[in-house]
Amino acid sequence: MRKLLFLILFVALSAAADDTIRSFSIPTIVALGKDLYRRDYMAATAFDALFAAHPEAKKLPIEGWITNSDKEHQRVYFIQERDSHYSLAYIATFRGRREPQIEDKQGTALPDLVAKRFAARRAAIAAIPVFMTKTYNFEVLDAPDGKGFLVYGLASTKDPNKVVVGGHYRVTVSADGKVQQVDALSRSFVVVPRQAPGVPNDANVVGLTVTHIVSNTPVETHVYVSLLYKMPLYVVTSEHDIWRVSDGEITKMVDEK
Repeated sequence: MRKLLFLILFVALSAAADDTIRSFSIPTIVALGKDLYRRDYMAATAFDALFAAHPEAKKLPIEGWITNSDKEHQRVYFIQERDSHYSLAYIATFRGRREPQIEDKQGTALPDLVAKRFAARRAAIAAIPVFMTKTYNFEVLDAPDGKGFLVYGLASTKDPNKVVVGGHYRVTVSADGKVQQVDALSRSFVVVPRQAPGVPNDANVVGLTVTHIVSNTPVETHVYVSLLYKMPLYVVTSEHDIWRVSDGEITKMVDEK
């Protein structure tokens, strides 16, 4: 059996001393990362179901989506823009493990909860210095303190053989849609191959090792990326601590001497 391999990646090289991001506790980071992955998965599944049921939807001016969960339903609201006016296009409703049910709601006014989250999404997009050549998905989560929202700009790629490690953003938005803070969750936009050049195809790559200098702990997008690509991340922070992010958990590695 071939020896296990680590694919090592240095995400960033330097940062200004006063560059800080909003910090959360490890349990909060884990909860946010899991919620981010769940909502992103819902949206991807809903898009597949929508285009399967309504191929004509690909031609609609869909401007984004909002995911929402309550005790009874999990829904993805697809939003369209016509004549500078936003309205619903379709709703995907999840019930249990069944495929989502698609409802045609074209022209229907946005429900209040959707309108508020979509306003936060638009404000966050306008505040993020994203280059047009890069593809981003945006998810709106409730802020941990119950006040407003956290909007995540998730850098993505359509290549299944690539892993997007850096380039994600977090924007804190108030309940009335005002941007309060923009956090770059890495210092670089980095996409790496699942298999490093020169590594034999039958080698067992057990994880990615990344440097992280914008905080002293991993962040929620590390949890999200690990879940998305089903691969552990070993995060080396500016304090030279090593953290293992895997299966929706964060563990600080102890150097046994």
